[in-house]
Amino acid sequence: MKEEHLLTGLLEPINEPYAIAKIAGIKMCVAYNRQYGTRFLAVMPTNFYGPNENFDLETSHVLPALIWKFHEAKQSGVPEVVVLGTGSPEGSFSLWTTWQTLLYLSWTLLDQ
Repeated sequence: MKEEHLLTGLLEPINEPYAIAKIAGIKMCVAYNRQYGTRFLAVMPTNFYGPNENFDLETSHVLPALIWKFHEAKQSGVPEVVVLGTGSPEGSFSLWTTWQTLLYLSWTLLDQ
C-alpha cells in the first residue's frame, strides 16, 4: 500500500480493530515527534517469513503454507500444486532480513 492511500477510505470491517491499532500507532508517533522533538518512525511491515517459520498447513499463514505445498510437491514429484482462491487478492511478502536492513536504513536516513 502506498503511503498516500492511508486513511483515505473506509476500513475493512474484518480488519478494522487491527487497522485502528496501527493508525493509532502512526498518529502517536506523529504527535510525540511534534510535541517532544522525538524521531519515532511508524513502520508498517508486510507479511514476514524467515527462520523458525511455522509451516503447518492448519495453523500457518499463507506464504509458509504455499512454500510447504511447493516443497511437498517437489519431494513427491507432483507436477502441479493446487492453490485455492480467486487470484484477485494481492499480498506482499518480505524476508525478515530484508526488513532488518530497511529499518536500519530508515533510521540512518533520519539523520540526513
